[in-house]
Amino acid sequence: MAGLKAFIGYDLGDGETITDMVVLDIDKQKQLVRTDFSDMPMPDSTTPGRALPTIFARDEEGRILFSNSILTDSDSVRDIHINFKRKPTDLMEELSPERRRQIMALSESAPEWPDASVCPECNSEKMDEFRNSVVTFTNAIFSDEQYRDRIMSFAANCGEIVFCVGHPTKWDELDVAVYRMILKTSILGQGEYSGKPSSLVMAAESRAAFLYVKNQGKSDELPRGKSALLVDVGSSTIDLTAMTADSRNHQYNSGNNYLGARSVDHMIRDWYLEKLMADRENQIVYQELTAANPTLNQTLTLFCREAKEKVYSFKAGKANIFFGYFRPVQLSRDELDDMLRTVPIAGILQKNLDLPRETADQMGQKSWCDLFREFMQEQRARMEEQGISIGRVILTGSASKMPVVPEAVREVFADIPESALFFDMDPSRTISKGLALVGPSNDKSVSFQMDVAKVLNEDVPRVVKNNVGSLAVSLSDFLSEKMEGMMMKHIRAWRNGDFSTFNDMNKAIMEDCSSWKISYDYGEEYARIVQNWCSNVVGKDIAVSLKGICEKNGVANFSVDELNIAGTQNSLMDRMGDIVMGPATRTRLNRVISQICNRIIIILIVALCWVPVLSWAMLFGGAGVMIWNAFTNNEEGSENKLVEYVKDKNIAVWMRKLVGEGSLENKVREAKISESIRAAFLDEGNQKRIVADIVESLNAQVQSKTDDIKYVIESR
Repeated sequence: MAGLKAFIGYDLGDGETITDMVVLDIDKQKQLVRTDFSDMPMPDSTTPGRALPTIFARDEEGRILFSNSILTDSDSVRDIHINFKRKPTDLMEELSPERRRQIMALSESAPEWPDASVCPECNSEKMDEFRNSVVTFTNAIFSDEQYRDRIMSFAANCGEIVFCVGHPTKWDELDVAVYRMILKTSILGQGEYSGKPSSLVMAAESRAAFLYVKNQGKSDELPRGKSALLVDVGSSTIDLTAMTADSRNHQYNSGNNYLGARSVDHMIRDWYLEKLMADRENQIVYQELTAANPTLNQTLTLFCREAKEKVYSFKAGKANIFFGYFRPVQLSRDELDDMLRTVPIAGILQKNLDLPRETADQMGQKSWCDLFREFMQEQRARMEEQGISIGRVILTGSASKMPVVPEAVREVFADIPESALFFDMDPSRTISKGLALVGPSNDKSVSFQMDVAKVLNEDVPRVVKNNVGSLAVSLSDFLSEKMEGMMMKHIRAWRNGDFSTFNDMNKAIMEDCSSWKISYDYGEEYARIVQNWCSNVVGKDIAVSLKGICEKNGVANFSVDELNIAGTQNSLMDRMGDIVMGPATRTRLNRVISQICNRIIIILIVALCWVPVLSWAMLFGGAGVMIWNAFTNNEEGSENKLVEYVKDKNIAVWMRKLVGEGSLENKVREAKISESIRAAFLDEGNQKRIVADIVESLNAQVQSKTDDIKYVIESR
């Protein structure tokens, strides 16, 4: 069946890794042919549906071993890798914005991993270790013969296999781009898997959680105005997503890149070693063992993780840590809870997991419990600032089994009923199941995304370009009205003798009518004109386009007003004002004001010459006749010559008063001030800049608005 696709959700966690699978008939997008959550065993495991610890090693012959094999014969393994998942930019030196853009562009265009000559940041020792570990571990899973056969038995009739890989929500776009570039060098990025075409997509883990919760129906039946908060406590990170019951808006995504539970494994290891080293003989033996096999310490971390799982999974609340030939050390739930509440965590993260110094300083001497509680309090405060009220909390992720997690959540959300706190019954698979649903979800919105691309690439530029002239008219009419009043004030002062020369008057007009002074004195009125244009002209036209594609894709519950991206966007309004009155416009406007001032002087000269008792000779002497000839014969630059000649002339006050004020007002209006200002806005080069910058800002808002619509389409 050519229409079938297999979507494999790959949750490569720092602590555990698991996959899940969905098969979809893409020709019948509303019909899920098969959702395979049937507890498929991972490699090196006989227990279906159980996550595989994210650890690998090599035996003496160089073959890859997974956790069960490592635990079975820890003495014979070498080169153990554990807790290797990292935030990629933490492994790079501090990058300038320009360098970030260059690496982003490289990640999109490079057919393979770039070498050190092109990207030295991509080839540091730590980045190499991270990249090689991710690729080795991924390839070992998906090339495992039995595991591959199980996948292909489900995908036998599929035309394509899509690998959907998750990433922490708080990773930025460069982190995601580098991670994707790494995965493209693995078996997942080869374009073919076991003879079938394959592709790779990335998704935020919060989005996967969102889709899984919707799939399970756990976000329904919320009180009106309330949202569900999903808290995913993983090994390396914590991810949060808040959503409304109708999927109308995912509302809030956040997380913490460092406060996962892997630090607890290292905390237990430090506790174990402290007890072990109390015996001098044990200390000597341990030093000899680690000298012979430096990665043996990582094996101990795996044993400590297993002990943590047992402590919180079994009723007895106790587990023995067996390591090498040493006597077992018993860990109890009370002891571990006490460590979680009292042991400072920053030093452990810094020593073992590349925690940035600045972040460590912020953590201070606080325990894991203190930091988790503070994180949840901070997140609640931020959501409340955005008007998000939580009515249900869903805890997931393997580390949510630790009792201190729900304890802190209950404390922070004390106003939520006990019945509104839910635990995922299979927390280790929440993300993998959600990731498996990302692929079908993406397919549902392909048509919508194509329509959105048309709006971004065609409709928005057309709407802005067609309407920028009306904005120029409104602004020029407003500015010319203000300028005319200020000019007349100074012309009257010249007429009354308050200015000695035309030049003195000219300087006063230039100062009061400068673009900076206009913006300062009339900024609010100016901003209202831009806001009105953006909201009632451009915003409505774009909203009509968005409404059309909503209806085309079966989403009817968004009104034109709701789709108006400029309706309530104060930050967008500020940005529009800065774009329109940008440096280029200011320069053009100041130049135009200078030209208008020269024109005013010409107007005054002409007005004086029309007074019956005056003449050019009376005003300027013999030179006036020469300039008059140049002016009347349209000699090049004649206006400027005339203005420069008369600027410093001190005309008698009695002569100035012979010019009637009514005549002056009429002449100023005839100076075409509004048309000159409009030309400053619509200068060809300046107009292109204004249109391009406005389109860029509007497109960012359109993309944000359409994300809400896309969530509705994808989660139905």
